[in-house]
This record gives sequence, C-alpha cells and structure tokens, in this order.
Amino acid sequence: MNPAFNVFKQRLRTDLKQQRKARNMVLDWTIFVYALIPGLAIGIYVYMEWLQDIPFIFTYIGWYGWMTLLFLSMFIFEIKLYTYVADQLFLSRNVPFLRKITQYGIIYSLRNIIILGTIIFILPSLLLMEIFSLDIQQMILLYIYYITASCIFTTWKKYQKIYISSSIFRLVNQVLPISAIILGSSYIIENSILTFTWVAISVFGCIVISRKTLYNGNHFLKIALLDDALRNQMGNLLLMDAKNKGYHLPSNTKPRLWKHSQVMFKQRNAPMIFTDAFIKSIIRNHRLLFPILQLSVLLIAFIILTSGSWVSYIVWGISIYIIIDIAKTGWMGFRQDPYIRLFHWDETMLRDSLEKCVIYLATPILIFLNMIFGYLQFHIIGLLLFPLLVIFLVNWGAKSFVRNSPVS
Repeated sequence: MNPAFNVFKQRLRTDLKQQRKARNMVLDWTIFVYALIPGLAIGIYVYMEWLQDIPFIFTYIGWYGWMTLLFLSMFIFEIKLYTYVADQLFLSRNVPFLRKITQYGIIYSLRNIIILGTIIFILPSLLLMEIFSLDIQQMILLYIYYITASCIFTTWKKYQKIYISSSIFRLVNQVLPISAIILGSSYIIENSILTFTWVAISVFGCIVISRKTLYNGNHFLKIALLDDALRNQMGNLLLMDAKNKGYHLPSNTKPRLWKHSQVMFKQRNAPMIFTDAFIKSIIRNHRLLFPILQLSVLLIAFIILTSGSWVSYIVWGISIYIIIDIAKTGWMGFRQDPYIRLFHWDETMLRDSLEKCVIYLATPILIFLNMIFGYLQFHIIGLLLFPLLVIFLVNWGAKSFVRNSPVS
C-alpha cells in the first residue's frame, strides 16, 4: 500500500474533472458537430494538397523558421506538482510524504509531455520531409531531440517559477535556451553521436532539476507571495506558522496581504456588476482561459494556412460563430454556479449582462483574428475594414440571437 500514490491518484482525478468542466464551459457539442469536425476534414484535405504542391511561404521561412515554430510549442507544456494550499497547514511537517506526491506529479507530467509532443511533432513531419528532403533516420533524430528538449525545458521552467521571482529574469532564462536549441537542431539531425550525447545530458539535467523542484518544505512561502488567493487571513496564518517553524521568506520583499476577503457583489441591480464578475472569473481561471487562447491560436493558424483559397472564408465564418458561442456558453456556465444561484437576479438584467459579456469577451479576439484575415485577403484595406465589420457582426449577433437565449 502506497498512501502517497493513493493521494496523488485522488488529486489527479480531481484535476481531470476540473479540466473537463472547464472544457465543457468553453466547448459544446454544437461546435464539434458543426465546426471542428468539418474543419478537421478541410484541414486534412488542405494538408494533402500541400504535400502535392508546397506553398511558397513554407520554403521561404527556411529550416530555422520551421524549428522556431516547432520548439515554441514547448511553452504549452507544464509540470504539475499536485500539492494543495491546505497541505501547508496539515502536511507541511511531513516533507517526505509531500515529496513523493510531487515526484509522482513530475513523472506523470513528463509522460504527458512525451505524448502531446509526439502528436505535435507528427503534424508537420511529412511537410518537413518533403520540403527539406529528410530521410527517416533524420526525422527520428529530430523527434528524439524535440522530446528531450521539451522535457528538460519544461522542468527548467517549473524550477524558475518556484525559485526565481523576477519575471524578466525568468523570460531571459527561457528565451536563451530555446534559441540555443533551435540553432543546434541542424547539427543534431546530421550526427547520431551528437544526438545521443544530447539525450544523456538532457536526462541527467531533468533528474537534477526535478530533485530541486520536489517539495522541500519552503515552496508554499513562494505561493503565499504570488497567489492572490492567499492574500487574506489564511495567508497571514501561513506566514505566522512559517516564522514559528524558523523558515525564512524566499524574497526580501514584504508580502502585501489583504486583511479581508474581497466582496464580489456590492449591488444586484446593475448588469455591469454581474458582467465584471464574469470577466474577472475568466481571467483568473487559467483552466478556462488557456483553452480559449489555444482555440483562438488554432483558428488563426487555420486562417493563415488556408489564405488565398475559398476555404479561408469558411474558416473565417466558422471562427466568428465559435468565439461568440464560447462567450455565451461560458456565461451560461457562470450563471449556473451554485453561489450565483443563491441570489435572485432580474431576468432583464441577466439578458443585458449576457449581451455585454459576449461583446466584451468575443470582440477583442475577433478583431485581432479579422485583422489577420483582412490583411491576408485584401492587404491594408482588409486590415482596416474587417475589424469594423466584425464589430458590427458581434453587436448584431449579440442583440439579435444571444439576447434571446434562456438565462434562468
């Protein structure tokens, strides 16, 4: 019996349930049926067309352009330690137990990196072989290089998040390794000995950095400094408990803690109060915000890759529907929150809030997306006209269709 592993499995199930709930708020079955499945079919068709006739832009960006796009995908990977804030009150003295939980979390995260990295690498692999005339051996070496680089870079990124407080210094320490990895990619595929040397260095580096990343009894002080959720009475309790145990703060900067919890609703008769609460919940909930950003990037990539053909207009229309539907579905999920349902809300106010939330959340994303689409299709004129067009479409759609949706 392994108590630490049982706790890790329980926390993993909870985390997966939260992710599933966030995805359900962002995506619903109508998007899959009417948008993503046809989009996937169109994407496969366009991809096969590219293999027959390579677009000029693909050869123009060259090897290092492709490697930059490939290795920048490492930023989406993440190491999770599966430690909770409550651990600092109930398990902070049992350091070996928490170290085992974080060890399982690192192993599980590295497994996810390998699986997701393999999928990402497979997508452009046929194009890379066609454009740069690579053989199977070179692609295998490049794949090994990409996976090992992703593992060590993500582990290094997690280490920095815990121990380095300066965001600028963290950014510099992430950009420089990625630049070196991109520049070294051309040498790796030509020399198998160099590749296996890199693998040995990467595995050793992952082990060393992971041992430094494991829970050591002081991590929660870093969280108490950075996490807004602890800037209240709980944060004061944690810091007082830490001082009594002889721990030192990881930074000389005095933490600013809230004396009282912030009140979200001060009045219940203004649509902007409800709207403000919804927008803040989107921004603060990373599990909900990241899927929206990732889907937006995917839609932008589809528009860029299909530019110059009639397919791009289909993707453009679908993207407008998807973003508006995501904003509406997210608001509906927020409306069904048990805490929100405790209060009585006027139906007219809810409809006003739904309309405003769709406009405020969808408009910035669609303006940026339409600037790219307009410039690719009609250059400067499209860059200026399409953002104005999408503002009109979002406002018209919010007033004509979204406002009539059931809100109770």
